[in-house]
Amino acid sequence: MIVSERTYIAEERAALQGNTSPAPFHWIPTRDIFMHLPPTRWLVPALQLCQGRPAMLAAYGSTGKTLAAQSLALAACARRRVWGAFDCPAALTVRHVDHEQGRHATLKRYQRLAVGMDLTPDDLQGRLAVSIFPSVYLNLADAEDAYAKTCEGVDLVIIDALKGATPGVDENDSKIRHCIDTLSRVSDRTGTSFLIIHHSGKPKDNHSDARMIPRGSSAIFDACGSVLVMSGEKGKPKLVRHEKGAAESEGGALDDFHLEIEDVATDQDPRAGVRVVFKPAEQAASGPAAAADRFEALKVEILDVVRTHGKLPSKNSICERVPGTRSMKLSAIQELLDERRLVEANGAFRVGRG
Repeated sequence: MIVSERTYIAEERAALQGNTSPAPFHWIPTRDIFMHLPPTRWLVPALQLCQGRPAMLAAYGSTGKTLAAQSLALAACARRRVWGAFDCPAALTVRHVDHEQGRHATLKRYQRLAVGMDLTPDDLQGRLAVSIFPSVYLNLADAEDAYAKTCEGVDLVIIDALKGATPGVDENDSKIRHCIDTLSRVSDRTGTSFLIIHHSGKPKDNHSDARMIPRGSSAIFDACGSVLVMSGEKGKPKLVRHEKGAAESEGGALDDFHLEIEDVATDQDPRAGVRVVFKPAEQAASGPAAAADRFEALKVEILDVVRTHGKLPSKNSICERVPGTRSMKLSAIQELLDERRLVEANGAFRVGRG
């Protein structure tokens, strides 16, 4: 029997008034299906972070995935470019749910990242908060309501990691999808976007099937929106592949790129800070020749930034707009000044004729 939209609406209204039990399905009528939709609110457009199914960052242990996610969180809170490369249209409110590292390790990493990114607590405007080993797990009956309550008014929630957030659930069982779908429902209720950190599985057939890269059931991959996978040896740049785009996206996946983890020195401590820096795939080679090429590319990028702005008032203002270590950027600026390709006049830097 075909039931009219008017009947569905009447049933829903009666349920809300307490006259009947809620209908098992909430139907969206035809006229609402074709209503004008607002533009997708992309938190970080290039990475396809948005409301709906959670995004995922997957990698082997000790690859730097959590550090990369924490760097993303700080950049999003301060409206900086994520990893020095990807625009964040607005300053965001971010929550980090830590089932993995513990209080000391997580806070210390945020502090080191803030030093490396030249950020202070004032720059973050109270937008960042962390919950360490919360008692709410995604496989509990009240998880949806608990997450919905705490996520009101929050733009992005990072969950580190999926295994810790689903204790007792076999990640090889397709039922684990129910836990991820809980986050999708919370997102629909609150508008919050989620980023799940997850571990990669062991290589099989060179991971020709992208669904098999995240550890466990392929249902994990299927339940997520945008999926990024990191890989790489210790001490070397990490390859990042965009294995799956968000359903809301109207474009393709990102080209492969690398993330490099760099220590940032202060006068008191050579490893006081740390920074996660974007590197195009072609710049991630190693060796003296590659290093020289990267330094020259940095100089070109500095010139492009100064040329775009017409002039900039200080070396700090240049450094804030260019990825890389501060010492390397200052060296590049000085070399450009020596070559007269960059000039300082009347308290401002501009592109020269050298």
